[in-house]
Amino acid sequence: MNKKCLDCGSILGPHNCYASHIKYSKYVCKPCARERSKLRPSRKAYHKQYGRQHYKNNKDRYREQSKAYKAKNPDVRRELVARYKANQLQRTPNWCDIPQIKKIYKECPKDLTVDHIIPMQGEFVSGLNVPENLQYLDLSSNSSKRIFFDSTDYQKWLDNGGLQQRFTTPYLPPYLRDKVA
Repeated sequence: MNKKCLDCGSILGPHNCYASHIKYSKYVCKPCARERSKLRPSRKAYHKQYGRQHYKNNKDRYREQSKAYKAKNPDVRRELVARYKANQLQRTPNWCDIPQIKKIYKECPKDLTVDHIIPMQGEFVSGLNVPENLQYLDLSSNSSKRIFFDSTDYQKWLDNGGLQQRFTTPYLPPYLRDKVA
């Protein structure tokens, strides 16, 4: 008994077919399977979107789980905080104006957080813990920004006087500007 491709009807040999996702008793040839996979949405994008939606629907449950984990494992939290502080100290040069940094943190408005414009643990570039690299951002934008940094976009922001206005009009990566605006 010869197997036929569900899509094109060609007769399939033993090495040029896949079992169909629809029913395992029917088969698809490899070229048709490639075409089907192009038409299907990306699994990675689907899972990312599903994960975001699931988190949004179950935010309270995730927060409770996080609190319970932190209470059960305080040593892990202490280690993370210590590592963050060590990294911050490592990226604070001797010539830095520490009182000015403390002033920036102290004067941060209640609804905003202090953000490093150039991320301190970036993927391709790491910024310093200096006053010129600090700005105020709302918590959701700061969390979404993560370690993203676009040097050409940042240079345009600097050329337009961004550094002098960083506390009133902070630097945001292009993909976040649409969300905030």
